[in-house]
Amino acid sequence: MKNTLVLPKWLDYTTWDSPRWKTAIARKSMSMPMRMAREASVITTATSVLDMGCGRGNDVDFLRQQKIQKGYRSHQRQVQILLGYRRASPLDLLALEQWLLERALEHDKPMLLFEMTCQHLQHNKIVRIGTTRIAKMVSTARQQAQEFIYQTLSPLLSQELCNILDKLLEVDDTLKRTRLSWLQRTPNLICWDCNSRPGFATCQTNSFIAQARFS
Repeated sequence: MKNTLVLPKWLDYTTWDSPRWKTAIARKSMSMPMRMAREASVITTATSVLDMGCGRGNDVDFLRQQKIQKGYRSHQRQVQILLGYRRASPLDLLALEQWLLERALEHDKPMLLFEMTCQHLQHNKIVRIGTTRIAKMVSTARQQAQEFIYQTLSPLLSQELCNILDKLLEVDDTLKRTRLSWLQRTPNLICWDCNSRPGFATCQTNSFIAQARFS
């Protein structure tokens, strides 16, 4: 019998009246972590509080109502100036889209492109834009890259070459697998005699590639 985790009602999102899993939702009262810290005297009138990444910073406003004046939330601009960062301008976003398209022509993994985009923004000291926006830009760049590659290669795809490529997906009776799967294996022996068994896969690979040469 599996153990079932029973969440407290205040952690069960299905009972919530509002979508509190979203960010930057205005609060009508102090958040539970802040309230617990206040009741446990972790936060007192002598405490300085930095509200970072907590939505609209309402907790600081509630603390000020309780005479705790050392609360800060308008710090992002000061930190941004101190570190030499700036927000992305429309021209920055256009340049980022072009840069991302060039990277998508080199790499197809979405997570790699996402990480490279974040590193690119950090390198240029641009405040990172929203993750959802970056994900959409990565998706668009990958689609544009696929279309560009297809338009580039389509004039080279003769009917004869298409037939050869289609055969890559057919299961070969001798190999007991598709030729695409077989070609993905790295040969570890070099055959100097095409009739000998060692390196036979290498010789067949060379023979198959020779058939697919562009005219």
